[in-house]
Amino acid sequence: MDGFLGALVCTVAICAPSSALTFAVAHVWDRFRDAPLRKAIQYGLAPVTVGLVLASGFILARTVDQSAVAVGLTVATVVLALATRLHPLWMLAAGAAVGVLIAV
Repeated sequence: MDGFLGALVCTVAICAPSSALTFAVAHVWDRFRDAPLRKAIQYGLAPVTVGLVLASGFILARTVDQSAVAVGLTVATVVLALATRLHPLWMLAAGAAVGVLIAV
């Protein structure tokens, strides 16, 4: 299966299970808003979530950074993201512009 239909099937297969689980947990999560156990779980999962996001970013960066320019863009984006409140889409647009300029 290829083309648009294949992409659609793959996207649904990747997104549907986690989306369904998130929907179910959010429904139950809201019901126990004031429970002490919920607060403890929430505080405990926050650093885990940050770690998983950072690990995913590191894996992506290692995969795509195959040139000095790509490494420079990644480092510049990380520095800008940490040092400013610049919206990430502006950084994405700047990276795309650099890619277009290099390809020309």
